[in-house]
This record gives sequence, structure tokens and C-alpha cells, in this order.
Amino acid sequence: YLEHRVPEGWEWESDVSAAYEGFRKLYADKRDTLSRIDEANTEMEFLEPALALLGFHPIKQAKTKAGSKPDYALFGSEEEKGAASKLEKGSEAFYARTLAVVEGKYWGRNLDVYTKKEDRRESEKQTSSPEMQLVRYLRETEVSWGLLTNGAEWRLYRGDALGKAKKYYSVDFERALQSEDDFRRFFLFFGREAFAPKGPESKSFLDGVLEGSERYAIRVGNNLKDVVFTRVFPQLARGFLENHTREQRLPVNE
Repeated sequence: YLEHRVPEGWEWESDVSAAYEGFRKLYADKRDTLSRIDEANTEMEFLEPALALLGFHPIKQAKTKAGSKPDYALFGSEEEKGAASKLEKGSEAFYARTLAVVEGKYWGRNLDVYTKKEDRRESEKQTSSPEMQLVRYLRETEVSWGLLTNGAEWRLYRGDALGKAKKYYSVDFERALQSEDDFRRFFLFFGREAFAPKGPESKSFLDGVLEGSERYAIRVGNNLKDVVFTRVFPQLARGFLENHTREQRLPVNE
């Protein structure tokens, strides 16, 4: 649901070369082991360094008011993280400072499937799919944005759009590393600056993209209705009429 356009006031041609090289080195160093290590080690060896490269300051395993534990709550600065650390975990004040919550899985894990069988690469026994885990965290924390990743795929979810199932923005991580331009799109949507409120209305880059996408969807819907009722429907009606007329003229079999 996030249209690939940059809202007004945001720079597409920003310099991401340092972050790009940092991610390329991280992946090159860990690539041979990522397919074998479990969830906890994937978080430690890959996800935490990746979140740092994206500019975040995470707090790990912060409980929600219902007792769930997102893998990370993300903050925009060390100061914000320090201020949140002094608050009760799971409180409304704690999550009011949080830019996003994160659920991380081992490399390549299917993000849509819950399996009852034992999975040795997961940190603890799961009772739902990774996607539904993140949905639960977003509902319990009322944070606007959530990140779900198995390293190979990165997904971005909007908290107030959860009733519309399977709505997320997804990036193939390995493909994003193929060129700096591909990486720029990944960094633009998943970096800290995308989540940080700015301006008099305190809107983030992602808020602007979402609003633009919704306006675009309305325009497309209106255009589609126009096409259906002015072109498609008349042709279908004409076809049904011609077929009905043709059948009326056929002789009845004795």
C-alpha cells in the first residue's frame, strides 16, 4: 500500500553510500552462517547491526501492556532511548516515544506460516505466524509502524491499517544490495529518518507516502469505475443481448 514515490520536501538523491557499504560488509561477513544459525543468533549477529546501520537506537524485549515482548522497540536517538528506559516498560508513555516495533526471525523463515512442529531455529515455541505476532504487538502498543524481517525480506506494516489483511511494503534485501540505487529505496523506507516526525504537523516521511498512496488509490478507483461503467459494462450488456437474441432465433430440438 506504500506507493514508490517520495513526498514533497524529501530528497531522493540523498547520500547513502556509507550505509550501503556498511550493509554490504555486514552481509558479506555473515552470509555463510546466516542460513544455519537460530533466531537469537540471527538477531545478535545480523539484525542488531542492521538496525544500527539504519540509524536506530533499540531497546530489546520491552513488554507490552498485555505481556507480549516485541524483539525491539526503536528510538530515534540515544537521548530518546535513555528517556524511555526510565519509564515503565509497556506503559503508554514508553511506547509514545517509540518510532516502531520489530519482530525478527531467523534467515529465510516463512513470515506467513505458523507450524505446530518443533522448530529448533526459533528462540521459543510460537503460537502464531510471525506476521500475526507483529500485528499483536502493534495493537497492544498502538505504535504506528512495525518492522517484520527474516533478514532476507523486510516488511513494513502500518498499525492503523491492520484490519486490512496482508497490507505491507516489502523489500528483498539481497536485491537491494545489487546497486546503490536499489539500496536507496530500502534505506529511504526503513531508515530512522523515514519514521521521525518533522515539520509543524509532526508527520514522518512514511506518513506522507501513505497519504499520497491513499489519494492515488482513490484516483485509480474513480478512473476504474469510469472505465467499468462507460466502456466495459456497455460491452458486456451488448454481448449478453446479442447472445440472448441469437438463442431466441435457434430452432428448438424435438
